[in-house]
Amino acid sequence: MKMIIGLCLCLLAWPSFGYSHDFNSPTNLTSFPIVFFGDSLSDAGNKHQITQSLNASTEEHVGVRALPPYYDGRFSNGPTWADYLNQRLLKRFSEPARAAYEGKLTLSLNAEGRDFAATYAERQGNNWAVGGAMAAPGYFFDFDVIAPWTYQSGGELMPNVHRQIQDYLHRYSAFSEEQWVVIQGGANNLWFSTFGDRQDHPKCTAHQLLKSLTLSVEKGAKKVLVMNLPPLANSPAFASHREQANAFIQTFNAILKVGLEALKKQYPGVDIRLLDADQLFKNIEFNINQQGYYQNPMLNVYIDKLDQSAWDFTTGQIAEDTNTYVYWDGLHPTTAVHKLLAAKAEQIIHSVKQ
Repeated sequence: MKMIIGLCLCLLAWPSFGYSHDFNSPTNLTSFPIVFFGDSLSDAGNKHQITQSLNASTEEHVGVRALPPYYDGRFSNGPTWADYLNQRLLKRFSEPARAAYEGKLTLSLNAEGRDFAATYAERQGNNWAVGGAMAAPGYFFDFDVIAPWTYQSGGELMPNVHRQIQDYLHRYSAFSEEQWVVIQGGANNLWFSTFGDRQDHPKCTAHQLLKSLTLSVEKGAKKVLVMNLPPLANSPAFASHREQANAFIQTFNAILKVGLEALKKQYPGVDIRLLDADQLFKNIEFNINQQGYYQNPMLNVYIDKLDQSAWDFTTGQIAEDTNTYVYWDGLHPTTAVHKLLAAKAEQIIHSVKQ
C-alpha cells in the first residue's frame, strides 16, 4: 500500500505531559519501565524507517511504508495504543528500538540481478515492534519493490517477534524485575497465510507467541502483558475470508489463554496478564449493533462505523470524521480504538502491585 497524501490529522484528546525521560541516553536504556514487542499494531516507526533505509540504498527501487496519511510512521491515523500507554507511563510516545542490520539485497531488472546494500541503523527507544512481524523466530520479507524492478533474494531482514526479544536480550542481557514486557503478535501469521504463501496453523502460532513469552520470563521478566488477536475477521480487509479468519483467531485466542494459565502456574512469581483486544473490539461491535454507536465520554471516543474504512487507499479518499470508524485502512484500527486499548492496558498495569 503506497499513498503519498499530505494531511493534517486531528488527534483525539489525551492528557498532556511534559517530556522528561531521556530515551537516547545509554544510562537510561535499561531503566525503561515498559518495552514493546510486536507488529504494526504497536510499531512506532520501525517499518517506516527500515524501508526508508532500503529505499535510499537501492536507488529508490524499494517503496517506503507508512507514508502519509499514516501518522508519523505508524499504521494508523494517529498515535497507537503503545504510544498512548507509553505517554501515561513515561510522559512521551514510544520510540523505535532495533538492532542494526547489514546484508545484501538482490533485485532484478529484465532478468538481470543486481546487488544492493541492505542496511539499517540501530535505534535505542523502547518499542521493538515492526510492522509485518509474525509470531515466529528469525526474520521476514515484507516490502514493495517498485516496477519494473522485481525482488530476487535477501529480503528476509526484518525481525519477527521472537527475534525482537532476542535482539533486546543481546543488547541488555536480561529484563529487570520492574519492567513491563509487552508482547503481541499473530495477526501477520494469519495475513500471510490468507494472502501470501504461508500455511501457519493458529495453534502453532499461539505456541510460538507463548515461546517468546517464556523466553522473556526466563530472562528476568516479572511483569508481562500479552495481547490476544482482535476480531480482524470482521475488518474490511478480510471481507472475502471471514470464515477462515474467524476460525484462525478463535483457535489462536483459545490456545493462548490456556497457555497463559499454564505459564502462570509454572512461574508463580511472575505476573502474567492478558490484554483482551478480542473482547474490547467485540464490545465496540455489540454497542454499534445494538444502539448504533459506541461511546466513551471519559476518553472522548465516539465510534459508529463498524465495517468500513476511514481511508480508502485505492482511491485516496479519506473520511472527514476518521475517528468515528473502527478501521483506518481496512485492517488497522483508528487512533480512537488505540486509545481504548491503551486505557485498558493502563488499567491492568495499575491493578498490579508495584
